[in-house]
Amino acid sequence: MIPGKTVRNLLILSGVLIFFYLLFLLRTILTPFFIAFFLAYLLDPPIDALEKRKIPRMVGIVSFLILLVFLLVLLVFILYPIIKLQLDNLIEHIPDYIKTIREWIEPLIGSIVRQNPERTRLVLEEVLKRLGDIPTQILTGIANFFWGSLSSLFNLIILLLNLLIIPVATVYFLKDIDKIKGGLQAYIPLGLRDQVIGVFKEIDEVLSGFIRGQLLVALILAGLYSLGLTLCQVPMGLLIGVIAGIMAIIPYLGLIIGLVPALLLTFLQYRTWEPLLLVLAVFAIVQVLEGTIITPRIVGKKIGLHPVVVMIVILLGGKLFGFFGILLAVPVGAVANVFVTLGLRKYKESHFFRGE
Repeated sequence: MIPGKTVRNLLILSGVLIFFYLLFLLRTILTPFFIAFFLAYLLDPPIDALEKRKIPRMVGIVSFLILLVFLLVLLVFILYPIIKLQLDNLIEHIPDYIKTIREWIEPLIGSIVRQNPERTRLVLEEVLKRLGDIPTQILTGIANFFWGSLSSLFNLIILLLNLLIIPVATVYFLKDIDKIKGGLQAYIPLGLRDQVIGVFKEIDEVLSGFIRGQLLVALILAGLYSLGLTLCQVPMGLLIGVIAGIMAIIPYLGLIIGLVPALLLTFLQYRTWEPLLLVLAVFAIVQVLEGTIITPRIVGKKIGLHPVVVMIVILLGGKLFGFFGILLAVPVGAVANVFVTLGLRKYKESHFFRGE
């Protein structure tokens, strides 16, 4: 017979798996609430600090959110004139960029034609054939656009509802987050309560250290990228730097999103290779500073995930939950790592591992 403890553990494991499977099935509906709870968790420490100063919690929540909105609006007012100036300059140089692309592509096409005229003839015939199919493709495109518009309208309504739900739910979660924690603790079996609370404290330490630290790192990187690219006179350098810094919240994404357009626009602007070295130097220096000084000092090694594992969880998050999955992949991976570490610890303490 299977021991009663084993049956109980199997039932608990089955219940946990079923619970997460239901979360996966309902992910579209639950995503805005997950985001709202995540934001509430993020904003809870400053609200708690205000509450300790005898400020009513709801007053503290509203005041803090108003302050955040004010700071964001102020930031937009500061950055807008500079970004507009850079954007106007970019638009002014678009004809020159097109000319540069043509000067680069036309000799390449001419070389291909001279080397393989027969292949070129076949390609041109295929192009002409496809041009003949354009009327049919246009009609098909109109039909697809019509049905796609209905689908897009539905998606837009869902998006607007989510944008409404997220701030409202965030306020409610912020207001009652301590009650939620207390309510959940009350249902933990007495024999396991200390152990479970210890695990969740460890999770809280990992998450708070990583998320809040990563946000600060992203702000610092946005400033460094913007300053470096602007000094190198990269077209749209300020905007590219800000976006690259913000996207650095997701590991590796900020570097890719910032480096590619910076190199492309710099090459089109100056038409020489030397300025590209300056752009590469900016990104290389910032990456070295981030890896050796900024991230270790602010975030430390709290997350406990190998870089390869980080890439895997980001890809899995994107595949299963889209953009928000990418955004939340690393924190969720960090939480999972806490449970894996706990499981391995229990396994090494087991009679099976010790051969008893």
